Amino acid sequence: MRSALRLTALGLSLLPLLSAAPAAACSVIEGYRVPTNLELAERADLILLGTAESATPGGDEDPLGEVVVRPVAL
Repeated sequence: MRSALRLTALGLSLLPLLSAAPAAACSVIEGYRVPTNLELAERADLILLGTAESATPGGDEDPLGEVVVRPVAL
């Protein structure tokens, strides 16, 4: 019972930190306008249409993991 109360108290004490995380993200400069998909495509050197074949979660060496993509069209 005591360990459950301690765990609950710990969770409640961390709640403000966890809920404030998204608000701590960087902000853009005033007047910044997010480019549309068409504007991004216009500036791209290559556009690849593909199908994800498999995904491997990251580990200690490579935290991002790996995704294998089969190209469909360029």
